[in-house]
Amino acid sequence: MTRGNHPEMTLPIALAQLAVERALGEGAVGLSSGLDYIPSRFGGVEEIAAMATPLAEADRPYVSHLRAYGASVRAGLAELGEVGRIANVPVHASHLWGPPEAIDAALLDIASEGVSVSFDMYPYVQASTILTMLVLPVEVQEGGIPATLRQLNDPNTRSALLRTKGLSAEYLGDVVLGSLPERLADHAGKTITEAAANAGNPPGEWTMELLIDTALQVGAHVYRTERTESDLRAIVMHPRHCAGSDGIYLGQRPHPR
Repeated sequence: MTRGNHPEMTLPIALAQLAVERALGEGAVGLSSGLDYIPSRFGGVEEIAAMATPLAEADRPYVSHLRAYGASVRAGLAELGEVGRIANVPVHASHLWGPPEAIDAALLDIASEGVSVSFDMYPYVQASTILTMLVLPVEVQEGGIPATLRQLNDPNTRSALLRTKGLSAEYLGDVVLGSLPERLADHAGKTITEAAANAGNPPGEWTMELLIDTALQVGAHVYRTERTESDLRAIVMHPRHCAGSDGIYLGQRPHPR
């Protein structure tokens, strides 16, 4: 697997395939990826398909948190289908959301290539993830936790980050803290804007200090205003849908899913 601009962290495909084969032999039910997360997002279709090849003989699926959802969901599903076609394996999209008509068209495209496809989705408009994925650009995260922390301590990087949407007061007003170290548990359930105001600090600066203080170990959730009740209803009634909570049962205020 590649690691962005860090070739020294690259794992040869043959070793990755061997790891998949070993896991299948030990009872793994498939292979999953999180293509919106570091380091999975640096993997391309050919690389992922090569890793997924051992699944074919075991008749196990490739499951993916797509690279693109929402308005770009069709592109995310197209990539999923291409992996399934090359590796000759069934595919499954995790917590799928986006315009129902785009989803339906993309699923039909995948099926027309002879690839078995399914998906799951939870019936909520609120989403949950790690805080870094909500507020920091990819280029700040790609070197791993130590590199990210160094950048967060760099004055020039901090100044640039404060000009991004992810650390704007408006955006952070919709981000609710859900999982923190116990010594910071009083912040759980508050929006970042609220927690920062209580501390007497600007929300963007407070967020960066929180990430440094916790070594990035913070979970949060946010309302996806682009998700509508009618869209969710159409998605969960789709014949290729299966129920899933995508539950993360961690923290003082876990996601309602």
